[in-house]
Amino acid sequence: IPPDMLKGDENRSPFQNVFLQEADRMNSLITDILSSMNDLELAMSGQLTMTEMLDKLQDCLIMYRVPEQWQKYETIRTLLPWLANLSYRIEQLNNWKDNSSVAPKILYINYLFNPQAFLTAIKQTEAQRSKIELNKLYIQTEITGKKPENVEGGIDQSLKKAAIGVNIYGMFLEGCKIDINSKFLDESEPKKLLMELPVVICRAVSYTHLT
Repeated sequence: IPPDMLKGDENRSPFQNVFLQEADRMNSLITDILSSMNDLELAMSGQLTMTEMLDKLQDCLIMYRVPEQWQKYETIRTLLPWLANLSYRIEQLNNWKDNSSVAPKILYINYLFNPQAFLTAIKQTEAQRSKIELNKLYIQTEITGKKPENVEGGIDQSLKKAAIGVNIYGMFLEGCKIDINSKFLDESEPKKLLMELPVVICRAVSYTHLT
């Protein structure tokens, strides 16, 4: 664990608090998976009684379904795609951990347990910088028209700069898409219900900017 993560709550940045909450929930999920799999292995070898829960776990694995006790976030995926998605979530946390006091270069928001907490952290960071009350800020979005691999650098998050923002990816549109050139809504591609949004810059802006 990086030393700055061991400081008291008052020294943690809003993004760091989100990271720690996400890491804690991920650690809890991984612990549940390893513990239940270990219990199932012992039960199948006769060293532990096969309970109803373990029996259901075994059935789910055979049928490639996500066991109920592993479903810490909503999903419609079957087991193998769910495990692949879990690995992506873990990878994002691992890449974030060494500099968790700021947001990642690009945050895949659909890999978070609590995406709303991250958006709140953007507002909290701006509130600290500008001394504006949190309830007077809203999240302003800007469509970049870029995919993650085409984003060269993260948004400048220095407290000395204005309009702190974060590159976010992983949101979808249903029944339509964003035209990359015009950045306006367009008809969806044939036979595709969900279309990925390009990278979106999210900034915290004062409501006074609307007047």
